[in-house]
Amino acid sequence: MKSSNLNFEVLYITTKKQLSDFLSLRGQNLKRNKIVSLVLWYLLVLLVQAISALLTTQSIYPWYAGLEKASWNPPSWVFGPVWTLLYIMMTVSVWLVSQTKTTQIKRVASYTLFVVQLFLNGLWSFLFFKLHQVGWALLDLGFLIFFIAIMGHVFFHIRKAAGLLLLPYLFWCIYAFTLNAAIWWLN
Repeated sequence: MKSSNLNFEVLYITTKKQLSDFLSLRGQNLKRNKIVSLVLWYLLVLLVQAISALLTTQSIYPWYAGLEKASWNPPSWVFGPVWTLLYIMMTVSVWLVSQTKTTQIKRVASYTLFVVQLFLNGLWSFLFFKLHQVGWALLDLGFLIFFIAIMGHVFFHIRKAAGLLLLPYLFWCIYAFTLNAAIWWLN
């Protein structure tokens, strides 16, 4: 019996030492985990960004270039940098929510809204550039704007900065809605 008690104490001391070592490194691990979390969120967003960019570049010439556009339509080169910045801001926004303590219901609602709007974002490129369905793309964009607004509201109540980071995305999509509507009307 004494032998097994001794083994248990050694195991306990070893475990206690490991726990102490773990806790001393915890700050470093938390920083690393935050970075990994941010990268994982961006990889999800990057997937949609890459697919959208591929669909877009395949249809710029001759289809998109040949469309009648609104007088307020920016040059094609503007869209890439703007969308890259918006995707980064979107990523940081959802990452901030993921790093904030909140209820399970708010967390699930936040992630669900994020994934739905990300899907609608990618769907727009597919409808508009791949299928050339400008009217359906306009409808999709309307739903996207609705989901971004709801998501921004939910994110804002979890962490203000997360909600505010979505405002440029919301405003850009409203602007894009006017561009899409003009193309639908003029063509």
